[in-house]
Amino acid sequence: MDTFQVTSVKWKTLLLLIACIGFVAFGATMLYHGITEWPNEIFAILLGLVTVLFFGAAFPLGIKRLFSNVIELELTKYALKIQANTANGFAIPWKNISHFSEIKISGAKIILIHVENPQHWINRQINPIKRKLMQFNYANYGTPFNTTSSGMNISHKKLLNKLISYQKEVESQKHE
Repeated sequence: MDTFQVTSVKWKTLLLLIACIGFVAFGATMLYHGITEWPNEIFAILLGLVTVLFFGAAFPLGIKRLFSNVIELELTKYALKIQANTANGFAIPWKNISHFSEIKISGAKIILIHVENPQHWINRQINPIKRKLMQFNYANYGTPFNTTSSGMNISHKKLLNKLISYQKEVESQKHE
């Protein structure tokens, strides 16, 4: 069984960077013109400030992502690795994955990664924000893990089929 890697798509990151520039320009315009042209000047100033801060902070992260070779998913004979070559990455051993399913939210197809003992994985997360997100996912979708192929160099259907086939192959090798 070969290792299979799914990387990020650079052109989508570039489009997001262009959008960041547009939103920062919009926010700066709100800050500059908001006082005289909007009926509620405090709302205009706050909206402009939040927009500039949020998208201004996202821009350097997008630049970093554009010039780094991020491996979004890596499938090995031992584990499914999410963000394998980053500090935030982690591996879920195949023996802990029970199955995969999919949902559609506002047109976006999302692959749910169902694991044995989900609370164990939630408790292992040291980042409190990520832990809360995992708890939300578990409460609403029955699993703390999910992924989507948007931003990856693979289609949703191919990714789901690859995950299922790797899991089946690992299972068949266990029984041999």
